[in-house]
Amino acid sequence: MTFLLAQLERHEDAALREFLVLTLDAMADNGLHDQLGGGFFRYTVDPSWKTPHFEKMLYDNAQLARLYFAAARVLGRDDYRRLAQRTLDFMLREIRDPGGAFIASLSALDDRGVEGGYYLWSEKQLAAVLTSDERTAWKLHTGMSGAAPFDHGWLPLRSIAPAAVAQRLKRTPADIERQLASAEGKLRAARARRGLPRDTKVLAAWNGLALAAFVAGVQATNEPRYRQAAQSVRDVLVTKLWDGRLLRRSPAGGRAALEDYAYVAHGLGTWAELTGDRRDHEQAAAIARAGWQRFYGANGWRLGEDALLIAETGQDVINDGPMPSPSAILIEASLALAEEL
Repeated sequence: MTFLLAQLERHEDAALREFLVLTLDAMADNGLHDQLGGGFFRYTVDPSWKTPHFEKMLYDNAQLARLYFAAARVLGRDDYRRLAQRTLDFMLREIRDPGGAFIASLSALDDRGVEGGYYLWSEKQLAAVLTSDERTAWKLHTGMSGAAPFDHGWLPLRSIAPAAVAQRLKRTPADIERQLASAEGKLRAARARRGLPRDTKVLAAWNGLALAAFVAGVQATNEPRYRQAAQSVRDVLVTKLWDGRLLRRSPAGGRAALEDYAYVAHGLGTWAELTGDRRDHEQAAAIARAGWQRFYGANGWRLGEDALLIAETGQDVINDGPMPSPSAILIEASLALAEEL
């Protein structure tokens, strides 16, 4: 998607624009996106994108926040910017580590072992929290009609716009907006009392992605909270994970892989672009150089430190996956840093 947005920015293409808007809207409105609390689930398991795998990953949310900031700029959609901000706000609220970085994930299973139980609502649960009018408006707006698609209830989606809900219920749009805002606040407070296990590992690579996302947030909004978050992540990366020669995978230790060096160098490079401080550029460049030295050779790219100890053919190209190609990211970061030093 990032590549396609860049292509559209270079050359206007009506068909490409339509495809991007269709895809970005579908991701925003359906089950991939947590409509109540913000943030994105790991993936969906059905063609209509209504049934998520309920785990939330740091790397997904960091990348999607940055994607929607880019989409807001290229496509001129302020709602995409708001969605990107909502995703950063979710990260700050739900997956921030006390040390200032971000943890790996939130579990798909709630504290009772129910998949998606933290996010689902039964009719009885809705009735216990909302007034009758709020419940009627909320169920229409979020598609909670008919038989519940999950054993434990409905997942709120963005099904019917508030104006259409007002028309259907023969009430004023302002009244419906108030009812929906009240319902959302009550449900969010009720959900916060539920239990959800967390994977509290702080991983270098994923925090490199998070740093780039918060830098994008600062560039798009000039929001001080995002700058403070970016500064905190930067500090963890350079003071707790980097010793001037080697990068650790997490504060608990572990050998860093190519993706750690690549995403951390890239994240620090975006931070350096934001601050304009030559020392920040030099810090990012040092990690990028270490990545090249440890993971690239005559036989191509190696993915991990273990490959230094055993025979390995190497790879000329590392493909994208759920995360971008680490070799491509390291090349991109290195070229950008070379222009500044």
